[in-house]
Amino acid sequence: MLCALAALLALFFAMPGVTFAQSGVDGFGPYMHTRWTAADGAPIGVASIAQTPDGWIWLGSARGLYRFDGVTFERAPTPPGSRFERASVRTLLVSRAGELWVGFNKAAGVAVFRGGRLVDTGMTNPPDAINRLVELADGTVLAIKSQDALDNRTFLWRGGRWTPADKQLNVPRGNISAACQSRDGTYWIGIGLPSTAALYHFSPRDPRFVSANRQLDTVMSCASDRDGRVWLRDRQGLRLLVDAAGRLVSNAPTLLPPTPGFALAPAIFDAHGGVWQATGAAGIVWSPAAPVSRPAIAPQGLRFTAAQGLSDDLTIFVLADSENNIWVGTDMGLDRFKRSIAQSDPLISGDPAEGYMLAQTGPELYIASSNGVFQVAPGATRKIIDDSLGGICGGATTGFWAVNLANYFRFDSARRPPFAPPPAGTMGRCAEDRTGRLWSIDARRRPVWHDASGWHDVSDKIPGAGHSNLVTTPQGEAAYTSKDRLIRLVGDQARVTPFPGASIGAVTMVAPGRRDMFVAGEDALLRIRGDAVARIDWRRIPWIVGVRALVQADDGFTWIRSDRALTRLSTSALDRAFDDPKATLARTSFDERDGLRAFLQPFFVGPSMAMASDGRLWELDRNGPSFIDPASLVADRRPPPVVIRSIAAGGATYLDPANLVFAPGTRSLDIAFTALRQKVPERARFRYQLEGVDDGWVDAGAKRTVSYSNLGPGAYRFRVIAANGDGVWNKDGATLSFRIKPTFVQSWPFYALCALAFAAVLYGVYALRVRAVANSIRSHMAERLSERERIARELHDTLLQSVQSLTLRFQLAVDDLPKNEPARPALEQAIDRADDLIVQGRDRVRDLRSLHGAADAAQIVADVYAQQGFGPDVSLDITTQGASRPLAALVAEELSAIANEALFNTRRHAGASRVDVLIDYGRAFTLRIADDGRGIPEDVLAQGGRDGHYGLSGMHERGRKLGGSLALARRPTGGTELTLIVPGSIAYAASGRGLLARFGKR
Repeated sequence: MLCALAALLALFFAMPGVTFAQSGVDGFGPYMHTRWTAADGAPIGVASIAQTPDGWIWLGSARGLYRFDGVTFERAPTPPGSRFERASVRTLLVSRAGELWVGFNKAAGVAVFRGGRLVDTGMTNPPDAINRLVELADGTVLAIKSQDALDNRTFLWRGGRWTPADKQLNVPRGNISAACQSRDGTYWIGIGLPSTAALYHFSPRDPRFVSANRQLDTVMSCASDRDGRVWLRDRQGLRLLVDAAGRLVSNAPTLLPPTPGFALAPAIFDAHGGVWQATGAAGIVWSPAAPVSRPAIAPQGLRFTAAQGLSDDLTIFVLADSENNIWVGTDMGLDRFKRSIAQSDPLISGDPAEGYMLAQTGPELYIASSNGVFQVAPGATRKIIDDSLGGICGGATTGFWAVNLANYFRFDSARRPPFAPPPAGTMGRCAEDRTGRLWSIDARRRPVWHDASGWHDVSDKIPGAGHSNLVTTPQGEAAYTSKDRLIRLVGDQARVTPFPGASIGAVTMVAPGRRDMFVAGEDALLRIRGDAVARIDWRRIPWIVGVRALVQADDGFTWIRSDRALTRLSTSALDRAFDDPKATLARTSFDERDGLRAFLQPFFVGPSMAMASDGRLWELDRNGPSFIDPASLVADRRPPPVVIRSIAAGGATYLDPANLVFAPGTRSLDIAFTALRQKVPERARFRYQLEGVDDGWVDAGAKRTVSYSNLGPGAYRFRVIAANGDGVWNKDGATLSFRIKPTFVQSWPFYALCALAFAAVLYGVYALRVRAVANSIRSHMAERLSERERIARELHDTLLQSVQSLTLRFQLAVDDLPKNEPARPALEQAIDRADDLIVQGRDRVRDLRSLHGAADAAQIVADVYAQQGFGPDVSLDITTQGASRPLAALVAEELSAIANEALFNTRRHAGASRVDVLIDYGRAFTLRIADDGRGIPEDVLAQGGRDGHYGLSGMHERGRKLGGSLALARRPTGGTELTLIVPGSIAYAASGRGLLARFGKR
């Protein structure tokens, strides 16, 4: 195989009479060149290129399948362990449905890129390589193995499965070396054996191979043009095979000579009719369009090789995309040829190192170079002077003035007699004013003028020239700058206009506009209208300083050239920017990404940009003159398609993501996005927003990735919008919804458990606090009980004993008195009173020692009610709720006191006929006493009692001592209602049962 390759290369390079022009380093005809290699992320061995409807450029390479948006290369992942994992891509097919079909080598078969991944189509016993994929009319896909095979070369995809199709399609034996489609849909196939080859065709509706009865070269390929014609490319060159009507053409003349390299390499036709031919090992060859009927006049091809910057001379595949860019796949990377906005005129020649000069007189435009002077407008470019000149300048009415060190002369329709330069020598610049005077700047930097009598100096009072440009103003005056002043020469006088404000820095340009003069410096741009000077400073508009050339066209636009950019803006907008310091200045900018070349070095003086009468904008570049056709600079008004390329998280990357769910614990992720189908992809601008995280739209500029961290679980929605280089926004953009699963500690069950635990802790704290309060109250109650018992003992052991002893002694004394003693009755009454006192004292001692401990609340209330002596006209109704529980001793005592005071007030003040008592044994003990009487007065209720009466305040105090609350209220239906609520932990007698009881005893 290598021997055959070497022999074939030797054969093509040895062909007599075949020569190819070498393109310049900075140009390839009208195209600008960009390359990407492995260092830029590009794959190697690019064997196939395709573009899907969404705008992606797909690359089938030795390292797998890649896609490219013009900025970033992205490899399509292969399923781990699949047969595609180590296979190379040999061919690509974009179906009518927009899906990408991929053919592999290493017996990997065919896959479809779908849903961000390669999906195996399940070809059984695939050949060692799939070299071509074709879609038929009914959507059937034909897979072809075209090399080193005589049979088992075709497979059909129908009904979701592959079937061998050689017999079904009547495929003859031989290698399938070409397949191209004509306008009527017919496929033309070249099939050859080592010594012979023949042409076959089949219809997409009936894919059976039919002989065309045409013998072919054994080394051949084919190409289809935009008119549906099929062209044959073999060792004789490129010639027509099938015309636009689908008819086979016999004895067609050769359109282009053969290229060095392999004829097996593909060729394509671009949108302008040019032909691009891959060569296998000799770079890429481009031939401009030529009339098919007169192929002999086809221009010679330009060859672009690695020496001019191609990624590699081994060119394998070539594609023209929807934007008319030409993509070339090589063994070392990828190249793109894009039509430049700056075009060269091949008729203008010269040495760029010696510079170029430009002069304009009305509709006439002249360019001077080291090879002579060329008139480029009006009409076609023509050379009018063969000599190299030192300078040229436009005339007042027609023609131009030529400047040399030895002489000056005028050229209009012919060359005029020369005359000597200024006596002090010349700086090479000149200008003719409206009176016909020829002005020049001599070697002293002084202005001088010439007429029929010779050269004349101006007054010494007129400042010398500080900038070597000498121009003619719109009013027909000669003008130049001197330090911070503009000097305009009017007859023998000078009109001096100083530049106000801060210095503009070194002057970089003096240029006339439609009615104004413009002076540019390193720090500002000035407009001089009459004697009024307006300024735009670099701090306000940074890009407008350092201007090298300015042209105002008849169509209302101003063109401004700096070293690296060309700007087009509205002339009226520029005037507003000068007149209003707050006005903005919209513009359209072009740079090297559009094919703009580096501007002429500043030491070449004179005008360097002009608008020709045919509308073309000419400028002097470092590699020669070029022109831009403003009519071709059409803004792209299509919103760019916005795509979310991928999302990466947890070490995995997902292409074309949609509705993803990430594993628990995912905290960080990276999102990549892009905009497709753009003339200059690098100019795309983006804004994005992750709803719920970003406060609003985030301006990403040209950045195409964003990273987020510290994300929690939940649902998210990411949005991105983009604008193309002309500022047209796709406001719908692209949207990605994804969800992050929570870990257990981030899930709602965990939060519920935490809430329950927290509630339990709070309840525990509350219970402990309640128990502590209850214990404190019980402790105080126990102290009170102990104190009462002590008082009872003291009363019994001291006071009552002493009184009883005293009573006995008095009784003995009385007994000794005569019965008729007048004092005896009084003494006996005193003794009886003392006995009553003793009985009362014993009753009080008994009361102090005897409590209602463990008593039933209902019984306590009933006893108190009985003691109050209610009449028969008052009824008592006692209702209990819940299981009856014994009350703590002191609680029962306080309850009895409260009930006693309440019922006392009812009997005495209410005039009630009914008393209702509710006792609720709930978590808290509740006692409610209500009557149907006249109700407690509002003023008494508001004050909490009457002056000098303490019954109500005493009840409140007893309630508070129990750790509870007591409330009095008027009933809506009449009467008064008392409610006592005491916490159960205090009210009820301790039972020693329950969790809290046990916990409290620890």
